[in-house]
Amino acid sequence: MNDFDLLKKVSLLAILKKKDSETINDVMETLMDTNMFLSRDEAEKVFRELRDNNYIVGDSLSMIGLLEAKKAEEEFKQ
Repeated sequence: MNDFDLLKKVSLLAILKKKDSETINDVMETLMDTNMFLSRDEAEKVFRELRDNNYIVGDSLSMIGLLEAKKAEEEFKQ
């Protein structure tokens, strides 16, 4: 797994775990605050790709995004 894939998985998992009152941008900002991303550009690239591949629709995960997030959650538990 490359770093970009890892960033996508962590991002999907963070969206899955977000509070109802939080937006996708709030999640991205939180992840940037933890220094998970090297820059805002990198964060925006990851989230843009997740949107372009229909993992994120509107302000939530699509069905495929939800499935990938749950898969990532299981993978990280091991």
